[in-house]
Amino acid sequence: MRPDRVRSLVLVLGILVPTSPLLAADGDLDTSFSEDGKTTLAWGFTAEATSVAPLDDGSLLVGGSAKAASTAPWDFAVAKYLADGTLDTGWGVSGKRSVTGTHAGPTEERLLEIVANSSGSAVLLGTTAAQGQENFRRPFLARLTAGGDLDPTFGDGGTAVGDDNPYLIDTFSATRHLDGY
Repeated sequence: MRPDRVRSLVLVLGILVPTSPLLAADGDLDTSFSEDGKTTLAWGFTAEATSVAPLDDGSLLVGGSAKAASTAPWDFAVAKYLADGTLDTGWGVSGKRSVTGTHAGPTEERLLEIVANSSGSAVLLGTTAAQGQENFRRPFLARLTAGGDLDPTFGDGGTAVGDDNPYLIDTFSATRHLDGY
C-alpha cells in the first residue's frame, strides 16, 4: 500500500502483520518490525514519505522529499530499513540518501515513486523545478546502486532530467517490468 503524502517533521512507517491466526489479526502492526511495528526518522526541517519499495531480502526503501530548513528547497530523500525495522547504516550515508536536481541555483525535487529491482538497486521517479517556478516541473529520475550511491552509469552522474513540460505536476506512475525495472 502506498500512503499519500504524510507531512511531519519525521518520516513515519508502520508495517502490518502478514495474515496468520497465530500471530495477530489482519491489520495489526508487525511487532517484529522495530519492536512495535512503527519507526520514525528525523530528516532535516521537514519531510514527507510518498513511496515504499520492498526489497527481496525483506528490507525496505522508504522515500519522499525533505528540506533541511524552512527556506531550503525540497530534495529526494530515501532511507533503507532492514527487515527488523532498524536503519541500514551501511547503505547510502548512514542509511539515508538525498538527491538534488541539476538546475542552476536551488531546485525543488519531489519524489513520487521508487521502483527497486532484485539486485537492490532502485530508480527514483519524480519532478524537478527551479525554486520559485514549481509550475514548470520537469521529469526527474535518479538511479541508486544496491549500496545507496548514485549510479554513475545512469544519465548524468546518476540522474536524468526530462524536457520542460509546464503541465507535468505530480503525475507519474511506475510499474516494475520483467527486466528488473
